[in-house]
Amino acid sequence: MKYVLKDPIELENTTITELNLRERICAGDLRDLVVEDLGNTKRETFVRDAIRIAHRISGQPEAVISKLEFFDLMEVYAHFGNFFARTSGQKTGSKSSQ
Repeated sequence: MKYVLKDPIELENTTITELNLRERICAGDLRDLVVEDLGNTKRETFVRDAIRIAHRISGQPEAVISKLEFFDLMEVYAHFGNFFARTSGQKTGSKSSQ
């Protein structure tokens, strides 16, 4: 999905005007995040995790994502934040895979 930034980013003589976001989140995108905090709006983890996931699903370095205007970060978060809403409360399989 292409997201056009409301406020383009200037970084190293380059202007970034859009992010190409993957439609799906994979396990690696959630690496190093505290599972209990996923989808949580606790201030101490929310922005850190939003930046980390946005970096991973956009393919842009964290330095680029860290320069996003807050509104743009929230729009990108809405893209993957819906993932957490869709998956919360889903039942897992009842049989062990072992």
